[in-house]
Amino acid sequence: MILFLNFAPIEFMGGAEKWMNETAKRINNQEHSTLVSVDKSISSIYSSLVLDRKFDSRANSKDIHNHTSLDIQCFFPFTSKWFKTRELFKNSRLIYARYEVPEFFILLYFAGLPGLKKTIAGLHSPFIYTFPETFFEKLHNKIYQSHLSKKILSTVKKIHVMNKSNLKFFSKHHKFDNVVYVPNSTKPQNSTTTIMQDNKLHILFVGELSKRKGVDRLISVIKNSPENYIFTLAGDGPLKDKVEALTQTHYNCIYKGHVDSNSMSSLYKSNEILFLPSRAESMPLSILEALSFGLTIVDSNEITLDLDKNIEFSSKNNTTEDYLKVLKKIEKNKQSKKLSAKNNQDYFLRNFSRETVDPILYKEVFEI
Repeated sequence: MILFLNFAPIEFMGGAEKWMNETAKRINNQEHSTLVSVDKSISSIYSSLVLDRKFDSRANSKDIHNHTSLDIQCFFPFTSKWFKTRELFKNSRLIYARYEVPEFFILLYFAGLPGLKKTIAGLHSPFIYTFPETFFEKLHNKIYQSHLSKKILSTVKKIHVMNKSNLKFFSKHHKFDNVVYVPNSTKPQNSTTTIMQDNKLHILFVGELSKRKGVDRLISVIKNSPENYIFTLAGDGPLKDKVEALTQTHYNCIYKGHVDSNSMSSLYKSNEILFLPSRAESMPLSILEALSFGLTIVDSNEITLDLDKNIEFSSKNNTTEDYLKVLKKIEKNKQSKKLSAKNNQDYFLRNFSRETVDPILYKEVFEI
């Protein structure tokens, strides 16, 4: 059995939760898998204090794979729920856990130090913040570069990195021999985005409305953009009120609120660019989903994925002026017919489709 451990409730369905849920479902065809996460009543306390957000439920129970939610009783030693949870960890052949402090606290609590030897540490969040701003980002960097962190990473069975930046970091700073690079992936699409035959630029943002996701940068870009740049925003979060206020004064800004996975395809198909000026990511699922429909990517230099130069346009210094220059360049490409959704989609199929990535993931990470 393979156990997937995630602190945030699976029903929250952020990028990491989606990846675990979908991966566990597919792996279950070859080996039994189960998901373990923490009940929302506990996890939201941490998220409110550290992440300035709550873990809202965004998924129907029928969409969630075999799942155990840890409530407060599971953590009381020698109770029936504690024994049951402990057996779950003990009987797992592999434990796939996000490399985050809460996940590894739970792992050590239920599986002990021996559990590390069958654990795959998945880097679904930034290992190091390139430009830490908040207290918690600076604390994160200290913890993850500490001697204890290095000891844990040297002990786990494998470290699963999802982008080349993390791979380069470990190659340069740590001589671990248990690092495996396998990128994120998503399913291919039968249709592509439509490059509109107009003088407008159709730009989409998908994600949490937070400073971490660069929504303050996004708002500044929208305020300074020409009217023919049409921005559509999907998501919710701490900066929701500012986004809603922006739509009242800038009519080229459309806010859709939270959009469920089944309804996202229409947004991808009706836009040409995914704009993600985020400060911290590992390998955003929204970028891969956008690529699967053939969108062009604009992102920050903090999260660049080193994709083909005609597909990914990263800002050099993350200023409003620089993002506008990048968008202007893409606008010229559109006018000269150089914007190709088909080329973008073909690139996705070669590098990030499940058919391409899954066989590597199963072999290199899960050994099945």
